[in-house]
Amino acid sequence: RRILDSNKEYTRGLMFLKGFERARVIHMVRNPVAIAGSHYFRIRDKNMPVGFMKMHFRPGPFLFPVLMVTVGLSWTVGMVAAALMKRRFPERVLDVSYERLCNDPASEFRRIAAFLDTVLDEVVGRIERGEPLAASDTVGGNELKLAGSFTFVPNAEGRRHLPAPYRWGIHLCAAPGYLLRRLVVRFD
Repeated sequence: RRILDSNKEYTRGLMFLKGFERARVIHMVRNPVAIAGSHYFRIRDKNMPVGFMKMHFRPGPFLFPVLMVTVGLSWTVGMVAAALMKRRFPERVLDVSYERLCNDPASEFRRIAAFLDTVLDEVVGRIERGEPLAASDTVGGNELKLAGSFTFVPNAEGRRHLPAPYRWGIHLCAAPGYLLRRLVVRFD
């Protein structure tokens, strides 16, 4: 009755929307500065390589600013794709802010339940009581899967702050995406 597919490919969401009349797409939007912060701290603190087109590399001091700019530009491209999908299928695409989900998960899960015409009362109740949710192959990234469960803890500001020049560059590159979201895609 239900199939859940979590991926980062807009084309797959569009394929589902065009191929299945009852398909619904939830577009999770995260702040591009927070995305860049994840990359920045993964590289700086954990010395992890960057994956790009099935290849892995370690950006040096000259390539790192290019990576940060690329994050802002790719976020804007994603916003264009999402806006086009939302415009074509306005009743079948729901935008959910990652930051809002982290800050007020119970309200966001209620919105998601209404959008999917399903009942998530048990999940909302556990969130409101501060109880952990089980994590399996269908939830979250590797860290959540390996931990076995997680609890929503509101965290509006996040834990990572980028150096100012990177923040400015990302905001500049993401400006068209910000503008598009203000004009076309609005959160309910």
